[in-house]
Amino acid sequence: MDTAETASREPVGERVRELAERALGAWALGGPRVELLEHKKNVTFRVEEAGGRRYVLRLCDPDGYGEAEIRSELEYLLALGQATGLVVPEPVRARDGALVVRAAAAELGRPRWCVLFRWVPGRMVQDAPTAKRLEQVGEIAAKLHRFSEAWLPPSGFARPVWDAAGLFGRGPVLAPGQGAPVVGEHSRELLAEAAGVVRAAMAGLGTGREVFGLIHKDLEPDNTLVDGERVHPIDFADFGWGYYLYDLAAALLPLREKPDFAARRGAFLRGYRRIRPLAAEHVELLETFVIARGIFSARLMTGKLWDMPHIRDYAATALPQIVGGVRVFLERRRGGGEAAGSTRTTVQVLALLRGRGVKLWAEGEKLRYRAPPGALTPELLGELRERKGELLAFLRQGDVARRSGAPARIAAAEHRRPPLSFAQQRLWFIHQLFPAGVEYNIARAVRLRGRVRVGLLAAALQEIVRRHGSLRTTFAEHEGQPVQVVAPALAVQLPVVDLRAIPGGAGGAGEAEAWRLALADARTPFDLGRGPLLRVFLMRLGEDDYLAPATMHHAIGDGWSSGILFRELGAAYGALARGEAPALPPLPVQYVDYAVWQRQWLAGEVLAEQLGWWKQQLEG
Repeated sequence: MDTAETASREPVGERVRELAERALGAWALGGPRVELLEHKKNVTFRVEEAGGRRYVLRLCDPDGYGEAEIRSELEYLLALGQATGLVVPEPVRARDGALVVRAAAAELGRPRWCVLFRWVPGRMVQDAPTAKRLEQVGEIAAKLHRFSEAWLPPSGFARPVWDAAGLFGRGPVLAPGQGAPVVGEHSRELLAEAAGVVRAAMAGLGTGREVFGLIHKDLEPDNTLVDGERVHPIDFADFGWGYYLYDLAAALLPLREKPDFAARRGAFLRGYRRIRPLAAEHVELLETFVIARGIFSARLMTGKLWDMPHIRDYAATALPQIVGGVRVFLERRRGGGEAAGSTRTTVQVLALLRGRGVKLWAEGEKLRYRAPPGALTPELLGELRERKGELLAFLRQGDVARRSGAPARIAAAEHRRPPLSFAQQRLWFIHQLFPAGVEYNIARAVRLRGRVRVGLLAAALQEIVRRHGSLRTTFAEHEGQPVQVVAPALAVQLPVVDLRAIPGGAGGAGEAEAWRLALADARTPFDLGRGPLLRVFLMRLGEDDYLAPATMHHAIGDGWSSGILFRELGAAYGALARGEAPALPPLPVQYVDYAVWQRQWLAGEVLAEQLGWWKQQLEG
């Protein structure tokens, strides 16, 4: 379903983690360590052996599929990888040769079926993949379907059937009150009417092997990984029998409201046709299956997933857009045609309004606008009133995704190898080219007059280093990508250089020597792979006269940061000198949290838009 991008990163209980560690005893692994990946109905962990080999452990939903269905998924994956050459999650057999392991803990209620997969390399495709990536995903879909046409499942093979009954049920699409108040009665009627159209289309197709077979079922962009020049499909947990067109719809629905959807759709279908034929009459049915995917997503969100708060939050944005797409689809079938205003997509409506100089924004549950005289015709005003819900949802989505001014708290600690921010990556790249460069050293010196208790100043420095993770950060490479390494503790020394013996002292030769040493330190390069990336030392010019230079690399701070360093250093030193513990307020966000947030936000369409603007500015 298209809510995977909002999947919860809820902390998993220690008991579930213990169950995962207990289950791993069934496999012949060396010193495995587990790290939570995702906690939804299934719980998945990354597993890493002492030797560096990685796996994914899935603790299956006890209310989900049974052993036969899970084992069938694994048998399919083994056959698929061998026959097609696709890199897919490869099941690992336990010590006793079993593909599925049963793990139980009395305090966790029912046992869980557990499965171990070899790690699939790559990074997740974001919500705005390039045309090249979409062509590759199209090729993957075609290879899956071609394999399905030829493969004969073994005896006892059992997987769900995603036909009309499997997707929409045999009764009403949504029960009375289901999804309220996000889904109203009129929306419920639209979904039911569209489901009837889909059922008729499926009945017309029949279930021949050329149209119906084993499908991935959730082949969305975020269920693929980019590995260099290749793309790999993952997450076959819900694969089963269904219409091949549904797989295509699952890939296209998340892209449907993108401004260049037609080009993206063309790239995807071009890749598919490179591997497997696609009849023209089936292409004409694609929009019907996109609607089928939307209806299923609405049914799933408001049904078995409705008890998850993050799903309900997402539904407030997603459901009005799904219903809006359904309404446009039905209007076109009734003969509205492309020119009719009611058949415009949300993006087309907003583009039309922008072209007429109309500014549209959301204030809570109200849709506000400002328009030049005559720009809003009675027909357009009526369309705004009719489509208020979907327009509000789209505007809220854009506001959150694009213009969030402050990062939400990100549990960066869950990332064993957190990414660099874009600013850090630029500096890291330059450092690889010029490791001896000092252009990004940030130096500052503070003059201290009066009695300085060096031991307390050193302790205050350690407190500041403990407080700021960026001061404990170095940089490494993992699978060809730079990552941050935040040391849990780091000792930053405070050397003392006594210059009192130099004739002239303060204001004379001694002070000149102090500034020469401070400048030499500022011009000494850092090694970003070895810490600390902060140097502080103390030079004594007279009995009560000191100079304290500090140099840090720009990858862990900036000019503003150096001011904070000395300000907090003074506050911590003052507290220690009074015999008190430093009382600096805790930091709600570390820089590594910001880097993780930035990578999650500045991705997909948002990143493409930013890059597109700069490419246009720098063209030629």
